[in-house]
Amino acid sequence: MKQGFAVPKEDGRGKHGNYPHKFQDEAVQSVREFLNTIPKYNSHYSRQQNPNKVYLDCDLTISSCLLKYLEITNPQTKHLHIITDNCKGQAKNWTIIALERSLVATKRFDSVQHYFPEVDHTMLPCDRDFGRTERYARNRRPIVYTPDEWAEVIKSASPKHFIVTKMEREDFRSLESLKTLISKHTEPTSGDPHHFSEATQFKFESEDPFKLSVKHYYQA
Repeated sequence: MKQGFAVPKEDGRGKHGNYPHKFQDEAVQSVREFLNTIPKYNSHYSRQQNPNKVYLDCDLTISSCLLKYLEITNPQTKHLHIITDNCKGQAKNWTIIALERSLVATKRFDSVQHYFPEVDHTMLPCDRDFGRTERYARNRRPIVYTPDEWAEVIKSASPKHFIVTKMEREDFRSLESLKTLISKHTEPTSGDPHHFSEATQFKFESEDPFKLSVKHYYQA
């Protein structure tokens, strides 16, 4: 408070205009445009309180990435083996089940086996890739603004190993039509109820595409 004034001077913090680490407006707009191209949904937990808060559909993104991979690589095999982490919501859901069933129902593969490694006791090859990318980003590229820059970081982290494919809006596909072809009413053949959250393996075969084999243990 200066002498002779009855009220303190207005707080000037945050109004000096000198922000050396401020994101550029172009970078912010680029991120917004990218996010707007991805299908989103409103959470049923906060739909009334936060109507403008949206989330990415994990079912949609995982299945779309798998389809994109199959289109690009076109594997010449009749038996597809999928290994993902053991996340219950992202990898063990009806969207993934519907997609895997369709791959054998259309005779694209004779069988599809989906493995879920044991939590905290398994290290997948991609875990090492994540670590390599994180180290490169931390040491060589500490500030990343856009998804395109992240793609460059991943490619640069290991040019001999990483092939980065950018997902466009048309690559994200809805599989609701496939989900209508399956029944969520399960009838276990063993007499024991299915617990998808505890599954260690899913398996579909083209001989009976409506039969889902579920394994709940890791022993052979």
